[in-house]
Amino acid sequence: MLKDGQAAAVIELCESALQSLLGAVEAIDDSEGHFRMLRDRLQDIHYRACQEARPDPAELARRLFQWEMQSDFDVFYAAAEQYAEILGAKGMKVYGELAETEWVKVPARTAKQQQSEWGQHFRITHIMESLAKASGDVEQLVTVMSHDLSSAHSYLRIAEAYRDARQHENALHWAEKGLKAFPDRTDARLREFVAEQYHRRGRHEEAMKLMWAEFIQQPLLAAYKTLERHANKAGAWPEWRERALAEIRSRIAKAKQKARKPAHFRWMQDDGDNSPLVEIFLFEGDPESAWGEAQTGGCSNSLWLRRATAREKSNPEDAAPIYMKLAEAAVAAHSNGRYEDSVGLLVKAATAMRRIDRSAEFVRQLEALRVKYKIKRNFIKQLEHKRKSLYG
Repeated sequence: MLKDGQAAAVIELCESALQSLLGAVEAIDDSEGHFRMLRDRLQDIHYRACQEARPDPAELARRLFQWEMQSDFDVFYAAAEQYAEILGAKGMKVYGELAETEWVKVPARTAKQQQSEWGQHFRITHIMESLAKASGDVEQLVTVMSHDLSSAHSYLRIAEAYRDARQHENALHWAEKGLKAFPDRTDARLREFVAEQYHRRGRHEEAMKLMWAEFIQQPLLAAYKTLERHANKAGAWPEWRERALAEIRSRIAKAKQKARKPAHFRWMQDDGDNSPLVEIFLFEGDPESAWGEAQTGGCSNSLWLRRATAREKSNPEDAAPIYMKLAEAAVAAHSNGRYEDSVGLLVKAATAMRRIDRSAEFVRQLEALRVKYKIKRNFIKQLEHKRKSLYG
C-alpha cells in the first residue's frame, strides 16, 4: 500500500496492527523475539508513511505521545527524537506541552530517595530527555536529568552530557559532585570519568588516587587492567604495578590465614588461592610466572586447565597430572550423569603420558580410577568407548 501511494491509509493500518500486536503479545511465547521484529517493522513502515503523507502534526503528536506513555512494550519509544522533522515546530510544541503537563507531577529525587517508586515515571522522564535532545540544548537536557539525583550513575549521565557538548569544566563539576554525594562504593564508571578529566588537566596524582580506591575494592584482573591504563597515562606504571601486586599478595595471605579457621558455612570460606596472580601474569604474557604462582599457591580449576593446555606440548610431564586431577574431580562431582568431559581430560592425560613414555604409569592410575568409581556405570561405559585412545 505504501508503494501504491496510499501513505495516509498505511499510517492508520500500522497503528491498528500495533494495537492488535500488543493485545496478543502477553498470550504467546515470544522467546525468539518475533514481537520485537514485527513491532520494529511496523514502526518503520509507519515512519516512512508519515514522511510521505505529512499528517496533521498536532494530531500526530498527540497520538505518538499517548503511544509512548501508555505502551508497555516500547512502542514508538523516543518518538520525539525520531519524528522531530515530521512534527515540525507545531507538532513538537504540542508534544512538549503534553509532556510538561505530566512532568510537573514527577517528584525530584535525591540520594536519600534511592528506594522510592521511580519506575512509574520512567516513560515521561525518557520523553522529556528525548525532547531536550531534539532541541540540541544541553542545559535543557541537564535540567531534566538533574530531576533524579538518586544514584552516582545519575551524576555520571549529566557529566557525560556536558562532555559530549565539549563543556569539560561543567562535566568535571558534576562528576565531582557525584563522588561527594556517593563517597562509598560509588559507580566505578563515575570514578573513571573523573580520573580521565584529571588526566586531561595533568592532575595525574589525583587520578591515580581515585583509581587505586577503585582497585582495592576488588583487586582482580579487570581492575588491574584499568589501573594499568591510568598509570600509563600518568607515566608511573612500574611503581603502581608493584603496589598492586603487593596488595593482591597481602590479601591472598590474609585469606589463607582466615581459611585455617573453621567457618560456620562453606560459602563463608575464602579459598585464598593464587588465581588473581595467575590471571595477571597470563595477561602480561608471562606464562612461567603464572605457572610458578599456580604451583606454589594453587588456582581455580579453569586456570589449571588453561595452564595444562598451554604446557601440554612443551612440558607434557606438567600437563598430565593436571588433566588427571581435574578428570577425577569432575567424575567425583557427578552422580552417574554424563562423563564425556571427564573422559576427554583422561584422553589428554593419556596422550601427554604417551609422549614421555609413561603409558604404563597412566594405565595404573586409570585402573585405580575404574575401581574407585566402578559404581558409576556411565563413567565405565565412557571409558570403554574411549578404550583405544586411553590404552593405546
